[in-house]
Amino acid sequence: MTSLANWQETRFNVSQAQADAVITTCPFCFLQFDLGQLEFRRRFNETYEIPVLHYPELLGLAMGITPNELGLHTHRVSTQNLTRKVVRPKTSVDSNMLGERSVS
Repeated sequence: MTSLANWQETRFNVSQAQADAVITTCPFCFLQFDLGQLEFRRRFNETYEIPVLHYPELLGLAMGITPNELGLHTHRVSTQNLTRKVVRPKTSVDSNMLGERSVS
């Protein structure tokens, strides 16, 4: 199966599942799905804005690492809509849980 055909099948499945993103552990799959959307736009004039993340990036977000620190801005497809859903602002309670002192 070609990468575009693979992307087309994945896009269909993601749409059917109403998923917010594609999460992968495979670096090649990440490139295929992230860049595949741009190729689809160029070849077929179809636009899909489905963010693609490596599993460690999703784990980093869950651990409180910022999208910028993870380099999500380097993805070809924007991850902003996804990160708005999964990233919560840090609070003083979070800092206290980590043993950090608040400075007055």
